[in-house]
Amino acid sequence: MAWIDAQEAWMEFETRHIKAFLAVCDTLNFSTAARKLGIAQSVVSRAVADLEARIGAELILRSTRTVALTPAGAAFLADARDFEERVGAIALNARLVASGQRGRLRLGIDETASQGLCGRLAKAFADSFPEAHLALVGCDSDLQRRSLLSGDLDAGIVLGSFGGPGLDSRVLASEPLMAVFPAAGQAGAGKSVRWADLAGRPLVLGALPGWSAFRRLLDVCAAPAGGPGSVRCEAPGMPLVLDLVRAGLGISFHAGALRAGVDDGLVLHPVDAAHATVHTSLVWSRTARNQLVEPFVALAQQIAGAR
Repeated sequence: MAWIDAQEAWMEFETRHIKAFLAVCDTLNFSTAARKLGIAQSVVSRAVADLEARIGAELILRSTRTVALTPAGAAFLADARDFEERVGAIALNARLVASGQRGRLRLGIDETASQGLCGRLAKAFADSFPEAHLALVGCDSDLQRRSLLSGDLDAGIVLGSFGGPGLDSRVLASEPLMAVFPAAGQAGAGKSVRWADLAGRPLVLGALPGWSAFRRLLDVCAAPAGGPGSVRCEAPGMPLVLDLVRAGLGISFHAGALRAGVDDGLVLHPVDAAHATVHTSLVWSRTARNQLVEPFVALAQQIAGAR
């Protein structure tokens, strides 16, 4: 109950009361305090008197010669300074958020999309907006579409040329579909392969639904050859997929060259087939209210262009 009463008491006065009180405390003179604030002395006197009336305690002793704090005034002073700092911080935070310099951007990441791009983008964002926080959320492209429209995500890095009602998108990277082989028994890394070269090879792919978009892309790409092949193993994530390929359980596919692991038991070959180009896109809602979205989109396009 005491806490509730204290909270209600804080609501009974305004920042003008605090400013007048603090100016008097700093100068111990009502005339000097008035000049410091750029207002009339009578305004300062009324503000302090009104503050005391609202609190129900005398805060400042006045005489013709001196101005001094009462014990209640001294106790109130520390909280008043803290109150002023908090109000200033609240106002500053609002200005920074409104200007797109501070806040939190929730970015969805599809692990089957282009590697290397996300790391560079996150670093550039941190350098450009040091007051902002980038929250990376791992989720597949299909889930990102729903999350963007519902407002659970602010933007997303997805697989494919992405769009739809209520969404905007920009292609950030276009890379060849790569077949990933275990290094044992492989030579000529970088040499293109056809679907016919992959016939009979067991596949190691990511499990559904997380890899839904990537597996649809594989089906479309391999359709003229009768499909990509039979899936021998499914794994819940790219690291385990690659580990199973290294172990020799089958081959897999990736969107572009892997930035890590190529020399660690893996060999990559581009797939020589129509529609074997994998696009990675940035997607965001047209109705996004987060002020960080627009500068983030511009930064992402700049990073993509530099690649």
